[in-house]
This record gives sequence, structure tokens and C-alpha cells, in this order.
Amino acid sequence: MNSWNKKVFEQQLSLNLKELGEAYPPHWSTFLKFILSQNLKKAKLLDVGCGAGVYYKLCSDNFPLLKYKGIDFSQDAISMAKAQWDSDVFEVKNYKDLKPEDGKEYDILLISALLDNLEDADEAFRFILSLDFPFVIASRLRITDEASHRTEYDAYRGRYTAFHHNYNNLQRDIEAANYNIEDSNMSPTSMCVLLKKK
Repeated sequence: MNSWNKKVFEQQLSLNLKELGEAYPPHWSTFLKFILSQNLKKAKLLDVGCGAGVYYKLCSDNFPLLKYKGIDFSQDAISMAKAQWDSDVFEVKNYKDLKPEDGKEYDILLISALLDNLEDADEAFRFILSLDFPFVIASRLRITDEASHRTEYDAYRGRYTAFHHNYNNLQRDIEAANYNIEDSNMSPTSMCVLLKKK
């Protein structure tokens, strides 16, 4: 399991602040496009695995009427998010504690790199889809034609693991959960996807 501690979140936040002042990275631009394409500028969004909360800033700058809530298992991340953005829209909570009622309260569930950090991200993705949110935005899903597996990579002055989802199984899970792929942005090794409940 990846060791996401206070120092790592500080480094992530530092990078995010730099990116906010420059050109947005592609997955941020894709996220904004997804929101616009479905006219969700006034929606309620739950950001699961929000880290230091950069999507709060991204949403407030671009969609001031969108209602944002961020959750993360890390007290360090949530404390940092509250302090950085001077907001109480962040809460310490594990994705496993989400209930079907959350799918009724929020219009959009956002997962951005959460699945990278989990031991069985396929199972976690199926759980998230089972909550029946009207829309799910999954950003930076790592995909492969091989069996789902984990790889190691270097970031934030440490060694981390990333989960790669078998693409065909991912599509089957989406279909089985009764979602349509409304839009996607794909590279050979990753994708950002907008799912809409049928």
C-alpha cells in the first residue's frame, strides 16, 4: 500500500498550486469539459480521495454555483485542504463508508487517482458503481490489455505503486452496473471517463 503522509500531500499541493497558475494538466481540462457537456455547472459533486482538495479550487474558479464536497481517509490531507482553501467542505472519510444514500444526495461522484492507491482497485471501482450516483467521473484510470496488475513508479521523492485495470473487464463492470460511457479521453495507457446512469 502506498504511504501517503503529510510530506507527500504537501508536495502534491505545491505541484497543484503551480499547475493552477499555469496551463491546466489534460485531466483537469477533461474534467471541466465533462461538467460542461452535461450542463452540470450547478450540480452537487462528491470528490472521493480528494487529497489536499485542488478540485475544490478548480470547481470554484470555473463553476461557482457547483456544490463541492471532498472526502479523504487521511487526516493530514483534510487538515491541509481546510487550511489551504479556508473551507469546511472537507471531511475525513473512507470511500468504503459511502452508502447508496450518498448516490441520492449528490449528482456526481469524482474519483481522481484514488484507485491507483488501492490493493484491489477493480473491486473498489465495482463498489463505487454500485452506489448508483447519477454521474461518475473517473479521472486518470490506468488501463491495460493484460490482466489487472500493479506497477511501481517514482513520485514525490518516493516509490509508489499504481493499479492498472484490464480494459475489457472495466467496460464489463461499467455495463453491469447499468452505466453508459457518455464521454472519454483515452491514451494507450490511461483514460478519463464520464459515466451516466441509464
